[in-house]
Amino acid sequence: VARVHAAFWAAVLLPLSLLPTWIGVAGWLYLTAAAVLGVGYLAVALLGLRVRQDGTRWARRLFVASLVYLPLLFLALAVDAR
Repeated sequence: VARVHAAFWAAVLLPLSLLPTWIGVAGWLYLTAAAVLGVGYLAVALLGLRVRQDGTRWARRLFVASLVYLPLLFLALAVDAR
């Protein structure tokens, strides 16, 4: 159940993270960073649906991916904010 929820919310997060560009708060640098980071985060989340044997290892990878994703996303927003 947790793997399905993680994949679902990662898929929801991807288009939502692009909103600052669509509403004019950020530019192309942020858009590129958000797209690349979001696809990477979604890929790690979707890996949990494919690999069933070790949930702890996948959960740790997803946690580390979130620790990379969020600070880099905020950094991109701070650098590219209008």
